[in-house]
Amino acid sequence: PAPLEAIPRRIRLVDGTMVSEPGSTGSQWRLHYSIELPGLHCDEVITTTPKDGETLKRFTVHPGDILIGDRGYAHPGGIAHVRREGGDVIIRSNLVTLPLYDSSGHRVSALTLLRELKPGDCADWPVQIKHDKQFLAGRLCGLKKSEIAAEKARQRVRRESQRGGTQIQPETLEAAGYVFVFTTLDTPYPPSTVMELYRGRWQIELAFKRLKSLV
Repeated sequence: PAPLEAIPRRIRLVDGTMVSEPGSTGSQWRLHYSIELPGLHCDEVITTTPKDGETLKRFTVHPGDILIGDRGYAHPGGIAHVRREGGDVIIRSNLVTLPLYDSSGHRVSALTLLRELKPGDCADWPVQIKHDKQFLAGRLCGLKKSEIAAEKARQRVRRESQRGGTQIQPETLEAAGYVFVFTTLDTPYPPSTVMELYRGRWQIELAFKRLKSLV
């Protein structure tokens, strides 16, 4: 994969987190935060109430920006906002909130595509998403985890299901064996580069830990 310095575009990691004012009854706020790679400095922060969810629509996008986010941003409306402003996305996908379509407009199962992979394999497939009756072209990029990593992910899914009192679907457990993202970046960026860029998303989690230790 190409080093970050070789990508002539602004790469932004976006996420949201809750913060509380001091005191047992302190008000809570949600921070919508963006930092750049590789410098890790904050380029945008928006404060809202906890009721206001995470969406790419909140961020100011400039032409050429590449926004990278987790599953909370896997919604067609937010991705369409970034594309309208001339940016691209790399968003961790899921089986529910970001339906995929083929070039003919028919629904595509992400798992059907991902099952082609062997452990350690990384590949991509052309897909579309739909917003306001308009299709947006992109790619599903994915890799298959090792069996050890996949089992750890399945155990995490089971714990989350137990805490939430929900029943796990077999497809959810199967999907835990993969890392897959939706991207609007075109083919000059191979899937290995896309997945390497997505790996950098964890830097914003570390930024939140540092931020909360100060705030």
